[in-house]
Order: sequence, then structure tokens, then C-alpha cells
Amino acid sequence: MKTKFLLIAGFMAMAASVQAQSGSEVCSIVYSYDVAGNRIKREYKCETPGGPEGPVIWNDPVIFTSVYPNPTTGIFTGQFSEPVSEATFIITAMSGVVVLQHELTQTTNSITFDISAQVPGNYLLHVWALGREESYIITKNQ
Repeated sequence: MKTKFLLIAGFMAMAASVQAQSGSEVCSIVYSYDVAGNRIKREYKCETPGGPEGPVIWNDPVIFTSVYPNPTTGIFTGQFSEPVSEATFIITAMSGVVVLQHELTQTTNSITFDISAQVPGNYLLHVWALGREESYIITKNQ
């Protein structure tokens, strides 16, 4: 069984999808983005062409609906897709060096980070919450 992968991304449509085909079934993951480029939805679809059941759809909301401002001068906020009471955050430089680590222990709708002491560049914000893990690229300017 051979699997083919095809990545289709469109800035104007603000969506991207990854497709895999196995036999007669076609599955895809469709990402939706807001105007600022923040991923707001991940949807998994499998369908058999001409099948009577129609597509199977699985919605997986993202942890953060937005991370702003990005680019930042150092202080930025992550807005959760739903209230979160437990979460782990690690911000690393692109080299992998940990620059900030934080554990959330109280229920909140957003969290603010401060990396103003770091040099300008790109950083990865790793988040573990709501039973999933996600990473976001944060750009720090002067």
C-alpha cells in the first residue's frame, strides 16, 4: 500500500491541507488561519469517493486562538481557545536553548510572556494544554 502526500497552501484562501490516499479512501488534514496568520482550526477528513456515508470530519481546536503581538518587542499574550487550568510552556531559542519555562496552575483565558531580555530573533513557544501539544514561532524585534 503506497501513500502519497500532497501539501496545498494558499495565502488568499487562508487554509492549508495535507492529503494521504490509501486504496480508494482519501484523507486530509485542513488547517484554517485568521487574517493575522494564526492557526485557528485543524480539521481531519476521510472520504471514499462515491461512498454513501459521505466524509468523516474530525475537528480539533487549537490551544491558542491568537498570539499577539507577533512580531513583538518582548511582551506578548496567548489567547486560549477555551479556559485552561493546567498547562506547561517552554520558550526556546531556535538553537534549542530554553529561555523561559512556566507551569500554569490556575484557570485563565490568556497568558502573557516576557522575553524582552532576549536578543532579537525567532523563538519557539511550546505549549502543552487541553490534552495536546503545539508550537508557535515568535519573532522578537528590537
